[in-house]
Amino acid sequence: MMVTNTWINQLFLKKVSIAPLIVFRIIFGLVMAISTIRFALKGWVSELYVNPKFYFTFKGFDWVDPINSTFIISLFILLLLFSIFICLGLFYRFSTISFFLIFTYIELIDKTNYLNHYYFISLISFLLIFLPANRLFSLDALFKLCKPISHVPSWTINIIKFQIGVVYFFSGLAKLNYYWLIEAQPLTNWLKHQTELPIIGELMKYPETAYLFSWSGALFDLSIVFFIDFQ
Repeated sequence: MMVTNTWINQLFLKKVSIAPLIVFRIIFGLVMAISTIRFALKGWVSELYVNPKFYFTFKGFDWVDPINSTFIISLFILLLLFSIFICLGLFYRFSTISFFLIFTYIELIDKTNYLNHYYFISLISFLLIFLPANRLFSLDALFKLCKPISHVPSWTINIIKFQIGVVYFFSGLAKLNYYWLIEAQPLTNWLKHQTELPIIGELMKYPETAYLFSWSGALFDLSIVFFIDFQ
C-alpha cells in the first residue's frame, strides 16, 4: 500500500515546477502558427479544401465539409489567431477549445489528407484544454485573468509526456515489419532524392544508409519511452 501511495503521489499529486508546461504551451502555439502560415503559403488551403469537387469523409462525419471558400479560409485565419493566443497565453481556455475544434474539423473534412501527426495535434490540443498552462508567463496572468501559480500537480506535465511516449512506442511497433526492416522502405526511396544535400548528400545514395535509418529509427521509437522522466 505504501509503495502504491508513493507511486500515485509521484505521478499525479506531487507539486512540481510549472515551467515545463509553460515552455510546452509556448512552443506548441508557435509551431502551430508557423505550420498554419506555411500551409497557406504552399497553396494547400485551396488545393486540398477549396478546389476539390468531392471529399472522402470519415465514417460518421459526412456532415463535415468546407462549405465554401470563405468559410474554410476563415477557419484557417482563426486557427492562426488561436495558435498565437495559445503561445501568448491569452484567453487560454477559449483559445485551446477553439483551436481543438477548428483543427479537428479541418482534419475530418477529407481522410485522404490524413497524417498521423494531425491526429496527434488534435489529442494534444484536447489535453491542453484541461491543463493550467496559462497560469504563469502569459497575458492571462499579466492582465489578471487568472491567478499566477509557480507549481502544479505532476499529472499535468506527466500526461503530456505519456501522450508523447505512446506515439513513439506505437510508431516503433508499426515499424516492426518486413517492409520497413528488411526492404528499408520507404526510406530507400526517400533518401535517394536527397543526394543534393550539402555535406551528407553523397551518403544518401547508399542502401546501407537507408537500413541504418530504418533500424535505428525503429529502435529509437521503441526505447525512448523508457527514458522519459516521469516526475
